[in-house]
Amino acid sequence: HIIADRFSIQFDIAAAQKQLDAAIAVDAVENLNSSYGYYIDESAWDNMSDTFASTGSKELTGAGVYVGTERIRTALSRDAAAAM
Repeated sequence: HIIADRFSIQFDIAAAQKQLDAAIAVDAVENLNSSYGYYIDESAWDNMSDTFASTGSKELTGAGVYVGTERIRTALSRDAAAAM
């Protein structure tokens, strides 16, 4: 009976950890999404490009697809300068 109780407790802890990990992941995605939108609204292209992973990609309509933080930063800066 003690072994069954220990198994049950370990299972409960594992389930709680899984739920916590999922909640943390959802929170992180919501924060990233909010940051991305804010940086677009503020034309903060350097900050916006930092929201991409080193292998992330961004398509700019009519300009192409850019891969990597630095390529995205350069493309956004160039696109913003052209719009002025």
